[in-house]
Amino acid sequence: MENFDFFADFSINEDEPATSSRHGKCKTFEDWPKLPYKIKKIIISNLGFKCRLNLSLCSKSDFENVKNSKMKISEIRIVEQNLIFYEICKEEEKKCSTVEIYFDIEKGERFEMNFVEENEKCVLISIYDKSYKRKRKFSQICENNYKIEAMKLVEFCLAKCDYRLKRLTIEMEQNCFVLSPIPQLQNLRNLRVVTENQELLLWWIRKVGPPKLKTLQICTKQELPTAFLNEISTQLNSCDKLYFWATPLFNQQQFLNLNAKVINLDVGLSLTDETINILLQKWANGEIRKDFVQFLGWFKRDSYDKDIILKNLKVKKWDEQFYDESQGFCFDFERYAGKGDCYEVENNHWKDISATLLLSSDRITFLVTGRLFHGRMSHFVPVA
Repeated sequence: MENFDFFADFSINEDEPATSSRHGKCKTFEDWPKLPYKIKKIIISNLGFKCRLNLSLCSKSDFENVKNSKMKISEIRIVEQNLIFYEICKEEEKKCSTVEIYFDIEKGERFEMNFVEENEKCVLISIYDKSYKRKRKFSQICENNYKIEAMKLVEFCLAKCDYRLKRLTIEMEQNCFVLSPIPQLQNLRNLRVVTENQELLLWWIRKVGPPKLKTLQICTKQELPTAFLNEISTQLNSCDKLYFWATPLFNQQQFLNLNAKVINLDVGLSLTDETINILLQKWANGEIRKDFVQFLGWFKRDSYDKDIILKNLKVKKWDEQFYDESQGFCFDFERYAGKGDCYEVENNHWKDISATLLLSSDRITFLVTGRLFHGRMSHFVPVA
């Protein structure tokens, strides 16, 4: 098994006709049965879902090999359809948990499984294969309630991909995973949690492995206390992108310790105009990361002081001349951020960039929009 010289004799036959008229010429790996088990296992673990499925139908030994091999899964989403965020679902009487499994997002390999509560029993009623765009309906009574069955499927999928998941979405009310043996998810890069249960939110954020998250999205109608934010400060301070559809009660030190290049949140009483001004000054003086892109705050308080926010910043309010020279950019920016008082903000440290600050009745948007090009500052709306 250690000697791989015999692989040179393997042949790929391209002349064999395809099994289906919609396919092109088949490439047949004629010597697949001669491969050692360990080599087969490595190959199978790197195959897409469709290839694994087709291979499992070839023979009993291939079926067992596929069954016992790890699987690539890009993303998992578990969603309770009766959550308060989904107002449209209130018309439906049935309670349901949906688990979406994304094997390969680019190729469209993903499945959707629905666990529905009917007559106090859980029934798996459908599997929707979005890859082939067909829906197969069937009825199967499960042992546990719909939430537990969905949780068990998520646990199985995580174990099947060796916990090497990159994206995870959790939209639940109760923390069914509190006793789950799920270890640290060290490959997780994007986490989205929609819940009113702070225990569940904390549980999943703590499951993030040592490598930092790229994107963290938190959606809740509750305020996030300062003490709670302190518990997850390690994850918050290492994220590249932070999206809060919530009001985090940051104190000044917590907020200024954030190192994300994109920060979206609701601005409550704890986040003062002085603190916002310090953030903007740190950008203007080159004291934060140069690839900082956006700060967006939705005001959840009655008013703000424009003079405090603009203090010690070199700004120039948009005038008719700027509108005439940059009509396309102004249109794109207002379409992206809305209308209000707009200012161009100069960077004292990095002369090759500038930003646009919008102040309106309900929000503040600070977006790095300027880049020096051939000696002239060009403006565009970046993808945040």
